[in-house]
Amino acid sequence: MSLEVRYSIRARKEEIDLLEYIIEKFGQEKAKEVFFRIEKVLEEISIMPEMFQVSTKKEGLRRCVFSK
Repeated sequence: MSLEVRYSIRARKEEIDLLEYIIEKFGQEKAKEVFFRIEKVLEEISIMPEMFQVSTKKEGLRRCVFSK
């Protein structure tokens, strides 16, 4: 059973800002690639959240870091 992944308003805005930056600097294809990678990781989080580090800032959150 998958859990619901919810965005904070800040997280959604940061994702949009990131994708707009990538479009501007690297093009739409790269932005699509990053978007789909984010979606894939969110799906993994919903299925098996334990594979990601527990947040030290807020109970019930997990931490996932993206890199190149």
